[in-house]
Amino acid sequence: MEVIGVLPFVRLVNASGQTVLTEAVPWYSETESISVRGLVPGVYWLVITDKNGNGLLKQAVVVND
Repeated sequence: MEVIGVLPFVRLVNASGQTVLTEAVPWYSETESISVRGLVPGVYWLVITDKNGNGLLKQAVVVND
């Protein structure tokens, strides 16, 4: 999947389906990071879409202390 140079939108969704984080990430390299500081430990869905809402990635992630 080639997303370098686009401005994807990142959402973290909790197990109840609530969006707990949304941000536009300037994706200029193969890796980027987002802060999960303050989130309750648990399993979340990382959802990445393009500016038109087209899905690029949906991945389960685990947040722990």
